[in-house]
Amino acid sequence: MTVGSKIDDRRYTTHTYALIQPQGWYVNEAYPLTGFYESKTWSGTDYPPVKPVYEKIVWQLRDGRKVTTRRRVDVPTRRKSVDHPYSMSLYQYHDGPFGWDRYEYGSLSEQDVRTSRSLWSDGYITDGVEWDSNDDIAVIGKLREAVAGSDFNMGVFLGEGREALMMIADSATRIRKSLTKIKRGDVAGAAKALGAHQPGKVHKTVSANWLQLQYGWLPLVKDVYGAAEFLGKLLNFPMIQTYKVRKKKPIKVSPIAGTPFLKFKGEGNTRVQIIARLEEVNVAQLSGLTDPASVLWELTPYSFVADWFIPIGNYLAARSLASALTGTFVTTKTRRVFCAYEGLANTDNGIVRTVYTTPPKGNCALINVTRTVSTSLNVPVPSFKTLDKVASWKHCANAVALLVQKAF
Repeated sequence: MTVGSKIDDRRYTTHTYALIQPQGWYVNEAYPLTGFYESKTWSGTDYPPVKPVYEKIVWQLRDGRKVTTRRRVDVPTRRKSVDHPYSMSLYQYHDGPFGWDRYEYGSLSEQDVRTSRSLWSDGYITDGVEWDSNDDIAVIGKLREAVAGSDFNMGVFLGEGREALMMIADSATRIRKSLTKIKRGDVAGAAKALGAHQPGKVHKTVSANWLQLQYGWLPLVKDVYGAAEFLGKLLNFPMIQTYKVRKKKPIKVSPIAGTPFLKFKGEGNTRVQIIARLEEVNVAQLSGLTDPASVLWELTPYSFVADWFIPIGNYLAARSLASALTGTFVTTKTRRVFCAYEGLANTDNGIVRTVYTTPPKGNCALINVTRTVSTSLNVPVPSFKTLDKVASWKHCANAVALLVQKAF
């Protein structure tokens, strides 16, 4: 393990800052450094690079032309190294000169030359929507799907089996009654048997059918498909192997207040990757058969509404997965922010006019990497979601359907 830092400073000082005062005096000073700057600090040792070895081959064609290709001569082998913790922070920017002429009542009153960083630092802000514990739980959920082949939970499926069978029986009964009515020529009775009640209760019928679709038929079909995938993975593929999953979350980058750049481009993201080198898998625990907490939660009335705000169901599933797996877990979190900005518009209020003779131009980057190695999965406590993160169109439709069912 190593700890170190490195600075690449290519900045330079150009000519000066000149101030024209009303008396006609001139003041010359060196303005801040401009150019490229990079600083990097790290702790631990990153994975060593593996560079293939090639040899040059020259082919001569019949027409005399020569074609050069290359062939790999070393034996391609998978890079093997001991997993170890690592952290790194990289800060980089390129700053250009920034100058303007200022006129008062048409006469030149001031000239100034600086750098954009001397006025606005990096010139950007982020929206504060960063990676949180709910995102950690989500990427663990992706790991469960990779190991099990699906997100099927046998315990929950068996616990909800009675409601699913009752729903199927009810639907089959309504269809049978409708067909009987149709044979007798009773179209209105057939429609009523299928749930088309009088106009005054149409809204309630529609909301009931919507909820039955969202929390009855769709989960049932998904569970049947997921069970097939889980069984296929169990019978045909080894579970004791290495799995790699990742999740990326964007970060919105905007210019800092008070910096009306003519051109600005900012982007960022946080990416978390989990590499699981498994030594043992508890299939019963993985399938949910020995996970009563998840079953009880899913059987709790309106638990899905609570999951909209706090993903308790996903949290319980993640904890169950952590108990089912034995091995080494390598978690790498990488946060990147980039921005580039250029130019400002001239201003004129009728008295003072500012002309940017050398518009500001620069870019910056910030990268942070943290890698941890553990013999167990760390499942954080879920965090509360604000309403703006909850109110998807599907959640809104489900909420309206629930309100209709309760109000009428």
